[in-house]
Amino acid sequence: MNNDNPAVSVKGVSKKFKLYASKKDRAKEFFHPLRTKFHKDYWALDKIDFEVEKGSALGVLGQNGSGKSTLLQIIASVMQP
Repeated sequence: MNNDNPAVSVKGVSKKFKLYASKKDRAKEFFHPLRTKFHKDYWALDKIDFEVEKGSALGVLGQNGSGKSTLLQIIASVMQP
């Protein structure tokens, strides 16, 4: 295994989303003068590490909401970690 030059290297990748109960809560949080929190934090990914060698294949499996699409979007640079 040659880890000097992997095809894909993911180290310490995390992604947090803010979940709001309603659109009103998002607006209230944005405009509130005391910056009151109206959301819940949801960690889609938390400190993910792996490497894939050139010529290897990788499958990403998991239940709905487990972060598969989020991980792939970050690897493809569509989304920021």
